[in-house]
Amino acid sequence: QGTWYDSSITNIPIYHHVLQNDHTYLDRVKGSAQVGFTIAIWLGTPPQKLRVILDTGSSYCGIMAAPSPDVKRYFQMNRSLTLETTNQHIDSLYVKGYWRGRLVSDILHLHVGLHQRVRIQFAAITKQKNFFTKSTRFDGILGLAYPGLSVQGHVHENPVFNEIVQQTGIRDIFTLTYCSSKMKNGVLAYQYQTGDGYMTLGGIDYNLLAGPIFYTPIVRKLYYQFQLTNILVDGQSIGFSPTLYMHFPALVDSGTSVLRFPPLIFKRLMAIFLRSVKDRSAFSHGFFYHGHLACMQQSQLLRHQFPIIRLSIRLASFNQTNVQTPQQFTLVLSPQQYFVLNGKERDGKPCFHFGISGVAGAYGIILGDVVMKGFSVTFDRVNSVLGFAVSKCAERFYSVRPAIDGPQSIYFKRSNW
Repeated sequence: QGTWYDSSITNIPIYHHVLQNDHTYLDRVKGSAQVGFTIAIWLGTPPQKLRVILDTGSSYCGIMAAPSPDVKRYFQMNRSLTLETTNQHIDSLYVKGYWRGRLVSDILHLHVGLHQRVRIQFAAITKQKNFFTKSTRFDGILGLAYPGLSVQGHVHENPVFNEIVQQTGIRDIFTLTYCSSKMKNGVLAYQYQTGDGYMTLGGIDYNLLAGPIFYTPIVRKLYYQFQLTNILVDGQSIGFSPTLYMHFPALVDSGTSVLRFPPLIFKRLMAIFLRSVKDRSAFSHGFFYHGHLACMQQSQLLRHQFPIIRLSIRLASFNQTNVQTPQQFTLVLSPQQYFVLNGKERDGKPCFHFGISGVAGAYGIILGDVVMKGFSVTFDRVNSVLGFAVSKCAERFYSVRPAIDGPQSIYFKRSNW
């Protein structure tokens, strides 16, 4: 195996075996933090074009395979000459909705420069409730987490990306770069334009980055779990020590639209957040706590001077010889990230919803699409690290730009629960 150093702030040694295919491949992504980000796939023989939502918070691939009033397209199994079926079934439950399908396999045609065919396993969904709705813009879900999440009793579905790595020889790394949606002045009204972006298979496309990469260890290989060390609102820590955050698993989840906290953390964060806003008269209590909409021009929204939110994350350390003070880096979130365009308008003004939530009963901290659309996030399964870098599209779309500060030392102070 060989060692090379990437252009990261930590000068991390990245180890890679010599591979059959040492290139990276880009696939276009469409969507928004409101409805999720999707890619097009071609499945079966002859190929049928479908769109699947990218979900780093699960490992199953499920494709709608029966007609339903809630979907425009579905995979027609009887048309594929290469479909192989089983008598096994998979049930998958989500925060909103569930589905049930039969475990099958078929040919995935890769059109991202690889031009190869890969046989993948997936669930052919025949029953669902509230997972697909009339407003969804996808025909299935592509789980990108670790294989340990795709086991139900004796039924195991090997995740799609694992199959792509094994059958094509690319590196076991992918990067997601999401760009924000926007409202554009039309002739008669505002026109909602979904965001776009890229999924990079096999590594990192440095042309998409606006700065260095900061890495953090993946601490548990089920979800993409890492260690959060601090949360600051308007420059003020919400008052918990890094030790407390260890009790709350933090995940990067592209299948979640918001930045989500357990109630304990959300309550402390919102107390400082609301004190920091100079004028809240245009916003109802329900806007911040119950998903209500606020409709106004974005320039008017920014005039309220909402605070910058900072999320500090443990920095990966590869120094094996010297004992050093633990370090962290900090994601700096623009208010334009956590105010999410809803796609609706009222009185000729675009509507937004608040992209930060606290869910009763929730245990983990989830960095969803509102965070990801400011950064390129690398899921490096070879070296068991997550990489964060400011993306060029974030610099282009936001007047208050996201940033990454660091590295900084971590100080373990006593906190009050």
